[in-house]
Amino acid sequence: MFSQFDNDLRRDKTVKGMIENLQKGYWVGTVPFGYDNLNRKEKARNHKYVINKDGELLKLAFKWKAEGRMNNIEIVDKMRNMGSTIQYKSFVRILNPFYCGFITHSLIPGDVRKGQHPPLVSVELFKKANTVLTSNPHNGIPKNGKIDDLPLKSFMKDEISLSPFTGYQQKGIYYYKTRDKGSCVNIKAAHLNEKFKTELDRFSVKKSLTGQLYEKILAILNAKFSEQHHMLATLRKQASEIKIKINNLHESFIERAIDKEVYNSFKQKYEDQLKEIITEIENSSKISSNLEKVVSKGIKLAENLGQLWQRADFNNKQIIQKLVFPEGMTYNKENDIVRTPRVNTIFALIAAQAQVSGKKNNGHFEKNDHYSHWVVPTRIELVSKV
Repeated sequence: MFSQFDNDLRRDKTVKGMIENLQKGYWVGTVPFGYDNLNRKEKARNHKYVINKDGELLKLAFKWKAEGRMNNIEIVDKMRNMGSTIQYKSFVRILNPFYCGFITHSLIPGDVRKGQHPPLVSVELFKKANTVLTSNPHNGIPKNGKIDDLPLKSFMKDEISLSPFTGYQQKGIYYYKTRDKGSCVNIKAAHLNEKFKTELDRFSVKKSLTGQLYEKILAILNAKFSEQHHMLATLRKQASEIKIKINNLHESFIERAIDKEVYNSFKQKYEDQLKEIITEIENSSKISSNLEKVVSKGIKLAENLGQLWQRADFNNKQIIQKLVFPEGMTYNKENDIVRTPRVNTIFALIAAQAQVSGKKNNGHFEKNDHYSHWVVPTRIELVSKV
């Protein structure tokens, strides 16, 4: 009896301590996904949370969710392709305010406290992402199923109202229509699908040209990323200098030339700077090392892009669409024209090659006037599976 009472007393004391820690902004539960606790064996008030690789990718997931162009499955698949360990069922954790710097817990119901941990994203981005998530958690997925005849739903928008297209069936025929109230564009799905396929065909290339095309595109991109090589060297030098500063700071602290408060303040500052630089180095290195693979993959897809899209199921049609036109497309019914604000770099270069005459062999591409906005970005994305 006494033993049970003793245990209850200890448990009550522990719970009281946890509540006090939570009220002061110290997290007491399992380390949230995307963070590491460098002092996990110490008391909650001495815990030190840092954002790990999964956390950096989760930052991107918040951004993608806020943009509203990808559904949850697509976001999780993209994160995993980039090296994240997240599972689809875990993605609901994006609702946790811990990620924007606040703490909630069942031990302090209804209470929200400013956390002592570094926030993953801003409050504004957190709210925007969760507004999209809660208002339509399956954003981008057709409500009446993934219908192969309606692949442009959500992807295509009316050029005038910018209302996304949804779809319906009437007397056995599929139609697209604008979703928002006040907009009234209707178009046969077969017609708009054919318009889209025609646009994709502009990025196709003859198999006999793929070798020459590969060399030229790779040369252009290597020239572009030569700037990144210089940037990488600068970043590595900065990282080395910060490491020296951290070592010197540590020595000063050991020799008692500075007090603990000053030491901790500058140490945190230098470590944050170093982490940011290392992330930039890793991202830039990844792009450079994958460049040949990216170009090869893009050209292989372009050999028969329109037919590939036409034969694909709903999921793969959407992957191809977003791969070639990352920001979607618009349709002007009056002029019966589809347009896009941005084209994937690889496919834009392929379209430009189609304008090069056989007499021009100086190794340069002419710009295709139909896609005059194809500036090579610092980031190139290609999916691994289509």
